[in-house]
Amino acid sequence: MAAGAPTAATAAAVASGGAADALALWWARSDLRIADNEALTAAARYRCLLPLACLDPADLQPRRSGGAGVPVMAPPRCRLLLDALAALQADLEAAGSCLAWRAEAPPSALPSALRALAPSLRAAGVSRAALLFTHAADATDRAARAEAAAAAAFEAAARELGFEPEVRGFWGATLHHPDDLPYAAFSQGAKQQKQQQQRAQRRPEALEEQQQQQDGQGGGRSCAAAGPSTAAQSGLDPRRFAALPRTMTDFRRALSAAAPPPRPPLPRPAAMPPPPPGCRGGGGGGDGGGLPAEWLAPPPREPLELYEAAGPRALAALQRLADLTACPQLARPGGAPHAACAFLFRGGEAAGAERLRRFVRGDGGGAAPALRGFAEARMLAAGVDSSAKLSPFLSLGCVSPRQVVAEVRALQAEAAAQREWQQQQQQEGGVSGSAADPAAPAPAAAAVGRTAAQPGDAAAAAVAVAAAAAPSVREQNAALGAAEQRRGKKDKRRTGGGGDGGASDEPGAWLAMHLEIRDFFIFTALKAGDALVTTGTAAFQQQGGGGGGQAQSSGGSGSGSGSGGGGGAGGAWRDDADAFARWASGRTGFPFVDASMRELAATGWMSNRSRQNAASFLAKELCLDWRLGAELFESLLLDSDPGPNWGNWSYNAGAGNDPRNRKFKTVTQGERYDAEAALAAAWLPELSALPPALRHRPWEATPEQAAAAGLVLGVTYPAPMVDPSGQIGEGPKPQPGRG
Repeated sequence: MAAGAPTAATAAAVASGGAADALALWWARSDLRIADNEALTAAARYRCLLPLACLDPADLQPRRSGGAGVPVMAPPRCRLLLDALAALQADLEAAGSCLAWRAEAPPSALPSALRALAPSLRAAGVSRAALLFTHAADATDRAARAEAAAAAAFEAAARELGFEPEVRGFWGATLHHPDDLPYAAFSQGAKQQKQQQQRAQRRPEALEEQQQQQDGQGGGRSCAAAGPSTAAQSGLDPRRFAALPRTMTDFRRALSAAAPPPRPPLPRPAAMPPPPPGCRGGGGGGDGGGLPAEWLAPPPREPLELYEAAGPRALAALQRLADLTACPQLARPGGAPHAACAFLFRGGEAAGAERLRRFVRGDGGGAAPALRGFAEARMLAAGVDSSAKLSPFLSLGCVSPRQVVAEVRALQAEAAAQREWQQQQQQEGGVSGSAADPAAPAPAAAAVGRTAAQPGDAAAAAVAVAAAAAPSVREQNAALGAAEQRRGKKDKRRTGGGGDGGASDEPGAWLAMHLEIRDFFIFTALKAGDALVTTGTAAFQQQGGGGGGQAQSSGGSGSGSGSGGGGGAGGAWRDDADAFARWASGRTGFPFVDASMRELAATGWMSNRSRQNAASFLAKELCLDWRLGAELFESLLLDSDPGPNWGNWSYNAGAGNDPRNRKFKTVTQGERYDAEAALAAAWLPELSALPPALRHRPWEATPEQAAAAGLVLGVTYPAPMVDPSGQIGEGPKPQPGRG
């Protein structure tokens, strides 16, 4: 079949709302999957389809002048992205399509693709050109300008070439779609908050009392006013999120009270349109003209050539990153993974689906799936299954949040069907019924299992069954809230979910909670716009460099005070390049922080608990500008997302939406969430010969213990940068294996 020739599937799609005379150019961005992809599903209705991914050289250079000077994307994440692109290219080719890619800015690459294809498109009778893409979950000026420039450049090129242009934006980054947020409930909560703030200004001593009252109220139940809903506004217009609650607690309460359940994930398109004429590959034929052949070549396996092609500024940023982190392999990426790396990430939709399946269902070896212990393990700082390890796949769009929840609900539906079947067997068979094979699955459960084991099509197919048998996210949230109350706030703070008495009863609720927290930071970032990367998400509140509220310590008893988020007097940050370099390279003298930072530089991964402590130490103890830390994390993290990364940083620095302005006691945090000091043993070889207790507190080693371990404080391992007593807090004794 000639490339671009309409197929029967295309004709049927056109009849249901597609375009028989149109090219769809799918700009693949942070949605590198086929299933549950609104943009690609819409593209399947067009005459022909060209998927195109662009790796913008600007992402290999520093975000801003005067900042940390590191590339927006470091080699570990760049390698994962290339891995995901290669997997997507193979998946699309297997489906009869193709994937073109360019190491070029989208405003240049998108029109170039259209110009290359224009002669053959016109010869085939194509008269319209549509750009379809998923909005970036980033409303900073840099991202907004790039998206608008790409759309405008494509539209201008289409008109210039004689095509009728069409630009369509979609959404896919969050569990809850922006169109489904309870805007009326948000507005009601914002109005109540404003009234409370006004009363507090008149009577400052009532502020704490009113905060407690606010925490005890819901956000209202009406969702009649759904807020603006246009393709142009979807995702990027900050005005849309003006009433978004300041705190994640209020955000989740409003969702629980007034939001509809998350939408079910979309299945894979039944058929892909052929590649456009003049485009080789993907089974579409063609004469080799039109699109240059190198556009359809596989992406490089290693990222160094991309930094070299991006120019001197990118290479200088790469060297700056290597020097800053004392990790020279970052300047010359390649080679085997670090020996201490606990989990190797592979990019791609299949790899993401496999990680989701193993986390939710187990590896088939008989061991309980990691999801069962997630309520407690999620707080730990070390271990392969201490977290879901899904965030890198979510960040690149290899897996969607809706697929995660659908997979959990499918598992719950299977369990419910199994219980119902067993009860029915007992009722119908009596004593003889007990002789049935106990290992035999219920027919309904087996049927669901066959579809749900493969996220994407599978999760979507299982939703219909799961919806009838499994609790919705709203119901799970209600169950989670009740469980939290039963366990008590102290136990919740200590373990993040309590003991065996209830943590495994609603494991899906804990996972859904984390996805909703991710939603909160993404939508808050869209509300903040460029303020997110300048002064923090609380810029509208005139908090400037870091707030100024009373800091609440975390890690010990939860009591105590400290300086405000701004670090120095009046909220000013210190300028100390040496202190920042010691923090970035893991040489602060505090093992939990140091091991976490070295793990990040070497692997691109760091646990959530480690991220919170590292951020708190930089901003609250060293009093350094939190934005420098956010830039470094943005560069190094495999799962870097603008909203969660910058939002969490401003939150932990006291410049964001944290009314309590927490301050972590990093020594006690390490003892509690890495009781055996596994991180220090793996990433701080200079401390590995010490027993676990001293790996957390090497300054407490006796001369004999230090000599036996080869430790010379200040020589083989740095002396603490700040007084260690301020990093130790009272609290429950850490228990091995507990959060």
